[in-house]
Amino acid sequence: MVYVLMAIVLVSVGSQSFVTYDAFSRVPNAVDTIHINVVAHQFAWTFIYPNGFVSEDVAVVPVNAVVVFNVTSRDVYHQFGLPYFRVKTDAIPGRMSAVWIQTTQVGNFTVQCFELCGAGHATMIGTLAVVDPAMFTQWYASTGVASSGGGS
Repeated sequence: MVYVLMAIVLVSVGSQSFVTYDAFSRVPNAVDTIHINVVAHQFAWTFIYPNGFVSEDVAVVPVNAVVVFNVTSRDVYHQFGLPYFRVKTDAIPGRMSAVWIQTTQVGNFTVQCFELCGAGHATMIGTLAVVDPAMFTQWYASTGVASSGGGS
């Protein structure tokens, strides 16, 4: 009887963890979702915006937005992480993985590599700058690259 009860508890807890994982792993696909490609390389981050603008080590996004980071690597295994938002995803050469966040406050947040990727691993730190929507729109327009969808 005890084994049956333990089995029921384990199956119910296990199934709930799969449901929770699935809910958080789905990438939002709303019209106003911002998609940014991230390329990891020893020992920096490259952020590529929908309009083609490329930024090294600093990503700028608006507050109150859903942002999807499509992550890959140019050289070795890395792990893209945003500690404040409690999200991480692998950056593997030849493979694209995605992680998303909902920005809720203005500020600068750390982008960090969580995979030992070489001698400069400790210096592989970037910044996610969350700004107000008007400032983001002005900044995005100033990148000088042909505009496309994906703004706030």
